[in-house]
Amino acid sequence: MFERDGKEYFVCTYQRVLDLYMLWSSLNLYNVTDQRWEYSQKELLPPHNRNNAVGFPQIENDIVVTAIGNHICANDLMTGDSLWTFDTKGSMVFGGFIVHDGCVYAQSEVQGLYCINLQTGEQKWKMWHYALGTTSQMAHLNGVIYFVNGGNGNLMAVDMETGELLWDIESPDRESFNREVEVYEGGPGEKNMVVTSTYQSALA
Repeated sequence: MFERDGKEYFVCTYQRVLDLYMLWSSLNLYNVTDQRWEYSQKELLPPHNRNNAVGFPQIENDIVVTAIGNHICANDLMTGDSLWTFDTKGSMVFGGFIVHDGCVYAQSEVQGLYCINLQTGEQKWKMWHYALGTTSQMAHLNGVIYFVNGGNGNLMAVDMETGELLWDIESPDRESFNREVEVYEGGPGEKNMVVTSTYQSALA
């Protein structure tokens, strides 16, 4: 849900099953205030293998970003027109994507973590790690992305501007970190924290 000029809107994806192997994906915008569709079934991708939508659409600067299987799709929010698509060449079903400060960060299994320019769809950088497997969802704070690497179970931190790997931390109890990471921005006199756990311990 979002508000524009005093009216509330709801944006969503829709996937139609074409046959046993193929889907067709579209974008839709509903005007909640006026109870009507502003647009519906705007094509996100041509018919494709049965890769489901990943997470929820995210909005920044009048651009709505969605993830379908291996692809990041960017569309004009109010018209639904396609702006660009980007093939990450790997599933984002585990790591997902986030949109922040003019960039899309997409966690593609095996392929790595991509940073994509929101306006142009051009790749800004890519961070690959030897054990990058079924990662956790990402969290970010103060210009750093945090996630758990599903390949080796380590907690990782990546600079959002450069793609530099800052952390690759094993858990203190030698158990893999769980695939859940949250960040906490401390108030005055408090420290910022990254919160996660292992199968034995909670850590911050």
